Amino acid sequence: MAIITDEQMRQWANLVGQAYIAAKDAVGDATTPGTSLFEINRLYRYVYDQMPTEGIVSGCDISIATDTAYASVAAGSVRYADLPIVFPQTDVSIAKTFQYPFAATAQYGIVLAFDRSDMAHTTQAVRTSLALALVADTSVSVRLTDATAMTQFTPPFTIHVESETIDIWAVDSNGDGLVSPSYNSGTVDLDHAIDSVAYVSKPLMPHVLFGLPVDIAYQSGGDPTTFDYYPPVSVQDYVLIGRGLVDNPSTTTTARTPVLIAVEDQRDIIDDPAAAIFTDDEKQAIGASIDMFGTLLGYQSGFTTARDVVDQMVNWSNNQTGQTFPAYWNDRPFMPTENYVRGESFWGLARMEFDDAFKEAYYDVYSSELMKTLAIFRGDIAGGQVTYSHPPTGITASPEIMPNITAGNISYGQWTYRITTVTAQGESSPSAAVTVNIPAASGSMNRIVMSWTAVTGATSYEVYRLGAEGTTFVERRLTTDGEVTTTTYTDTGHVVGTGIRRGVLITENALTVPSQLVVYVPPVDGDFNSFRDGVGLSPATIDGDTSIQNEMIFTIYGLKSDGTIGGPHTVTVPKGTTRSTRFLVGLATDLYVGLHDVTVAAGTSITLLGGSICWSPYDMAVIQNL
Repeated sequence: MAIITDEQMRQWANLVGQAYIAAKDAVGDATTPGTSLFEINRLYRYVYDQMPTEGIVSGCDISIATDTAYASVAAGSVRYADLPIVFPQTDVSIAKTFQYPFAATAQYGIVLAFDRSDMAHTTQAVRTSLALALVADTSVSVRLTDATAMTQFTPPFTIHVESETIDIWAVDSNGDGLVSPSYNSGTVDLDHAIDSVAYVSKPLMPHVLFGLPVDIAYQSGGDPTTFDYYPPVSVQDYVLIGRGLVDNPSTTTTARTPVLIAVEDQRDIIDDPAAAIFTDDEKQAIGASIDMFGTLLGYQSGFTTARDVVDQMVNWSNNQTGQTFPAYWNDRPFMPTENYVRGESFWGLARMEFDDAFKEAYYDVYSSELMKTLAIFRGDIAGGQVTYSHPPTGITASPEIMPNITAGNISYGQWTYRITTVTAQGESSPSAAVTVNIPAASGSMNRIVMSWTAVTGATSYEVYRLGAEGTTFVERRLTTDGEVTTTTYTDTGHVVGTGIRRGVLITENALTVPSQLVVYVPPVDGDFNSFRDGVGLSPATIDGDTSIQNEMIFTIYGLKSDGTIGGPHTVTVPKGTTRSTRFLVGLATDLYVGLHDVTVAAGTSITLLGGSICWSPYDMAVIQNL
């Protein structure tokens, strides 16, 4: 299939994905407030004499408190996820200090609302028991047998013991919940025996969202219904209570007492049907109409149409290629970027990839995920490795002219170094490179002295030297394990070092359904006469070759769905392996959602050029989920 056809397919797929997501967001679902399907579902529940799944049932009306620096929200009943929440009367401060020196005549708007994430938290409770008995008007803290119960809630929260609801304002170093000073003067109110059942829960509190103060010329004369400068609030994130106008903004230069001058109720009260509203025949007729409207809504928005387009694209690809859609498109060749209209570039290579929007559309249609590339191997330096700790910073390097070749054997020219941190867990990724230029006048008897900032937890450090050797770009490790335990190192030029090839780029841990990993040798298309920033490597035997040039040995650690790490698994890709070959990682029982880490080393069957490994873009493999 021609390259341009692949690229057109990518563009079509991404356009379909964007249209699908736009339509999906507009149509929504039964749990996303403000969307069409949410409102249809609410109507549907009313028809069948049910309350909506969430909203304010009663109370919670807003007013100006006796102290006008507060808004008063009355006690009420709220529903979330079909669960009731009792809300106590609360006064909320409307004070805010602004950075800009606004005039006292300026007004700002506030919005009071319940955060839906708080509502979800409030419906949760942890059941445990008392580890110590409580004595009325004496006990100032609560200790629970489940020491982790209170850590699941950010103070303030409440502990319910029998008929008493105790406000907790903090948790001390012993793990005890401290009784709020505003509750019964900071003590419990009733006696409770040890092992009494206790529930820990988060009380629902309203949020105050602030708008910026505006000059008197842009105000509404104290009428909150015509004020235009309230903070934007999404109904998908908040359940609205009310809004108000505030005078006298306090600033960092002038302390003032704000005054709430007017409020407006914005509650959307949901009804609790006391009796059947419709007969059974009416319910059936209305229910059928709602179902039809929901279907039409999907078609009109393009939601259902986008699903059809995804299905047609997949069928077309399957018929044209004889492979499944994810298998074919995940295996598209790597090629030089100049041959691609668009693409994901990695050191001059491009690869076919879809946007997340299309991947979501594909998953919604087929309930399975498109395979994604997890790692790319090239025969040169690549960032992005998942490693331990972090590399040193503050690296300095300077040359020194030495009196004889024994003291220094480094010639003039450019020398580049990187340093890694070694901890008990393993080695870090390389540091930022530091480059030293030795002028020609310095001759060939030099040494380079380096230093860096210590890293907490480091047991030692490794020093790497980078540079061109013949026609290849080589990185060499100058140090041995545990050799450098201080934060200094001197390169005299006498250590040749061990050749290193970092060629792993971990792009993402992609899947939610665990599966076996594979090392895959993908197709490569195009003429690769140079790589590594133009450093030439172009033996005639490499151009247009279709097989691996060097034996590669992969050491792979997989990421499990529970967050633990599996491995190591060793996979050998022999020299001469043809393209489109796969090697299974581990056993059939080794299932992973992604890749944790991988190292690649050259085997014994390799091509040498001037004493160095002859790596090429054809020495490349990816790691995928099967």
